[in-house]
Amino acid sequence: MTHPATIPLNEKERLAKLESYEILDTGFEDSFDRLTELVADLFGAPICLVSLVDENRQWFKSACGLDARETERDIAFCAHAILGDDIFYVEDATKDQRFHKNPLVTSPPSIRTYCGAPLITSDGYKLGTLCVIYDRVNPLNQADFERLRKFAAIVVDEMELRIALDHNRQAKEDARRAARAKSVFLANMSHEIRTPMSAIVGLVEFILDTDLSYEQKGTVNAIKNQASLMTAVLNDILDHSKIEEGKLSVLIKTVNLEKHIKHSFDLFVQQAQYKGLEYSYHIDDDVPELIDVDPIRLNQVLNNLLSNALKFTTRGCVSVSVSLDGQDAVKVKVIDQGCGVPKAKQGDIFKRFNQILSEDENAFDQGSGLGLCISAELISLMKGQIGVESADNTGSIFWFSLPIKNYEYDKNICVSSPDSIGFHDISYSKPKTILVAEDNHINQLILQRMIDPKSFNVTMVQNGQQALEKVGAEDYDLILMDVRMPIMDGITATEQIRSSRDPHKAEIPIIAVTADVTEDNRKRYIRAGVNDIVTKPIQECDLARTIKNILG
Repeated sequence: MTHPATIPLNEKERLAKLESYEILDTGFEDSFDRLTELVADLFGAPICLVSLVDENRQWFKSACGLDARETERDIAFCAHAILGDDIFYVEDATKDQRFHKNPLVTSPPSIRTYCGAPLITSDGYKLGTLCVIYDRVNPLNQADFERLRKFAAIVVDEMELRIALDHNRQAKEDARRAARAKSVFLANMSHEIRTPMSAIVGLVEFILDTDLSYEQKGTVNAIKNQASLMTAVLNDILDHSKIEEGKLSVLIKTVNLEKHIKHSFDLFVQQAQYKGLEYSYHIDDDVPELIDVDPIRLNQVLNNLLSNALKFTTRGCVSVSVSLDGQDAVKVKVIDQGCGVPKAKQGDIFKRFNQILSEDENAFDQGSGLGLCISAELISLMKGQIGVESADNTGSIFWFSLPIKNYEYDKNICVSSPDSIGFHDISYSKPKTILVAEDNHINQLILQRMIDPKSFNVTMVQNGQQALEKVGAEDYDLILMDVRMPIMDGITATEQIRSSRDPHKAEIPIIAVTADVTEDNRKRYIRAGVNDIVTKPIQECDLARTIKNILG
């Protein structure tokens, strides 16, 4: 049984004051994060939070060492801390009648010692706390309390400065605030969808490795393809956000064009067969084998065009044609015999949220209307052109052209192709040791079965704290580090490993495993010290290739 804190007498006014700061549900900010990291280091605390208490929850503006953004107010230590004017200190929560049965004590993060300094505004309102939290009994003294008070005052100063600046640039900040809230939402949505999707894809791969009848294998492959398409839709949503923020980018490499065409083509073979359509691709003999493009973005555009062609074609054929476009470019056409696009609508077809519509707009699932917009943006970034030739009820030709040699970019000199490799392609005279930090049981099972035991010895842990303990006690050739975990997240654990005094341990290769693919967070993970990133849903070929690149 928990013992919720009483409600302050000035609660209505306090909540209004908190709301006036317009800070709730905004994104992480470096100024707050640097401070919590500094306080955590100074106090030797695994967790340090800037916690703001609103009507029903405590919400964390900054959370060092904790992979969460909020908890219920009824179980929050900070809800007790805002009742007083000074430090709220619990030396051993297991011996405190108010907290010994609190779920934050009896389960992760397993609070033992808590110390919180209230965040008191200049006019006396207590909005939350700056707190340090230990999962062990860690006595603190008056000198510690005084330091925490001063840091809490700095947090309030930062909040006051923030609102003062807001008043000077309110109109511009409104848009920025909306973008931050959307980024948080998209990052969370990406995590919530990709994590179970990773489990689905992994389990499907295991099923495909078993003895199946032809019919069963077709059904399981259909599940796999639909999971891939769901992931593609999620990518479109995230890419649309990047377009709005001007952050969509491409990475140009020299690639084998035919292999990438075939890779996208093969994804939709089963769908074409199911609908009874003729389905083919042809590449002219004079088309060069190699071309300068972003291989991932090339396949994304092809997948969007093929998906639309098959969606709106009920009989006849869908085909891909590749030819030279002048001397310096190639032209890829996706040709269908579907419902067509009326000329009046062709001018808007590549705009955001405009969908391919038949005369009967209920005849098909029209989709998000993002795919063609994003495809146009990607082709433009690769210095190409995109267009459509169509008439109503006569089918369509969606095409794009790309330069063969893209002199606008410094290219990766290696030749990229989507050829899949697996762990069976990797062998060592002596097995390599891999530490896997992953809190999801299904994903643990998938990784354990995916990584070949002939070449790798795998050790599993469930959070960053356990990973640190293992690294301190044993030697590993590689670490797979999930980003979001309880107790200690993967990025905090990575930063602590990189700061190790043992140079061998500080340089252990670390691959981050994450469902969050936003560009800002990817950069943050690299800054923290990861060597590479594998995105959920985890594909064996991606993981095997990444490990092979790092370990040689």
